[in-house]
Amino acid sequence: MISGQAHLLCLHAPAQALPLAGSAMKALARLSLMPSGRAVLNAECLVPPLVRFLSLPGNLAKPTSEAALLLLQNLCNDGVARSAATKAGAVPALVQLLAQHAEWLKQRPALSGCLAGTLCNLVVADPQGHLAKQRFVKAGGVEAACKVGAVRSAAFSQHRRLACTYT
Repeated sequence: MISGQAHLLCLHAPAQALPLAGSAMKALARLSLMPSGRAVLNAECLVPPLVRFLSLPGNLAKPTSEAALLLLQNLCNDGVARSAATKAGAVPALVQLLAQHAEWLKQRPALSGCLAGTLCNLVVADPQGHLAKQRFVKAGGVEAACKVGAVRSAAFSQHRRLACTYT
């Protein structure tokens, strides 16, 4: 297995290497679907660099962000990774992404799905996730989720009006 530093290189690849970096991130995300793969990746301490990558301004627009979120979501199926993600500040960072990019996320359902899935794994799925729940509330997670829900509801209403017009 490659070291955590090599994983960071995949995350911060220069523009000309983005297709390769995206492929590497997707491969890691697929590996993280299996419990044995998650164990190997968690042993590499991959969660904190992923949280740092997703916390950097502008990285959500990078092609590797969807794969990074999917990887984090998959890794957070494991209790060790959930704990590492909470300690690394994943909950406030993800809530901030949700709040700041609600309008943009509605145009990228795969990305918003990975973001919601990761938050769900951190906040809802962890029976011992009291700290994650507290951080979610303190970071404005309830308000951000409502904002995204309102944006999606407005988009759905607009879609229904257009569908009714054309039928």
